[in-house]
Amino acid sequence: MCMVYCPRCGLEVEEEAAKCPRCGTEMPRILAVTERHGAVEHIKYAADTARRNPTVFIPGVIGSVFTFLSSILMESWDVYQDFVGYLWDLFEAQMEVAPVTYTSELFDYTRFLGWVPAAVFLIGLLSWASSLASIHMSWSVLREEKGDVQSSYRYVMRNLGRFIVAGLWTALFSFLVGAVYVVLIMGSDTIEFQAAVWMGLLFSAMLIVAVFLAGPVSIVMVGDDLGFVEALRLTVGFTRRRAISYLGVTILLFLVLVGLGFIPLVGYYLSFITGALENLAVGDLYAKYKQEEAW
Repeated sequence: MCMVYCPRCGLEVEEEAAKCPRCGTEMPRILAVTERHGAVEHIKYAADTARRNPTVFIPGVIGSVFTFLSSILMESWDVYQDFVGYLWDLFEAQMEVAPVTYTSELFDYTRFLGWVPAAVFLIGLLSWASSLASIHMSWSVLREEKGDVQSSYRYVMRNLGRFIVAGLWTALFSFLVGAVYVVLIMGSDTIEFQAAVWMGLLFSAMLIVAVFLAGPVSIVMVGDDLGFVEALRLTVGFTRRRAISYLGVTILLFLVLVGLGFIPLVGYYLSFITGALENLAVGDLYAKYKQEEAW
């Protein structure tokens, strides 16, 4: 009899078991994946699956509505516009495009207090939750389970703690990346501009590799119902061993996203289409990878 391991406590459990007898965790089903090779076949499968199950797009549509509302608030918020202008002036001063005295006055960060930033933050959280619900909805479709939008959002709320940990790690990572670029810009006079450029390019290359390896960690988290650290470990192994197929899926869907961007007015908000297709295609690729590893 085939045995599997509980994703939470590690107990060896029969493959047919619905829950772990020790901790009660629902055991993830192993998908019976038809042989598909290459990025194009996985994307085609994702498109066919989405066409048969259009409800998979609903969380993405909800997230796009939240993104639209957030963009309206940001564009109408004069503090944000002033802050962006301040950052651009500071960059020009460091690059000696404009005199340093042009940005001598510090920006008043207390202007960020108020109902608008609070509303933008709340809407951002709702949009983020919608992206996670979209991943859960995609896995339900892949596993041919009876899933719905409400159950996907409930899943996100039940596992909010682990998603917050993943979100904090992402925020910290983004902060460190931004800090490195700021240090390179601010220190360009000390280490010479050409050296700063080369260091920036090297760091950018390392960043691209890191983002590539950890890219679908949320898909793995939801698919195997894991915590962030364990999901990150599995994600790095998965993307490293399926690098060509995963890269192909990423590039092809990016080109589709660029094409959607040319649609007037609404093109930017149609990214939920490529998001759902990515969840399905990468989920299918990951399931196939797990089966082959088990064999």
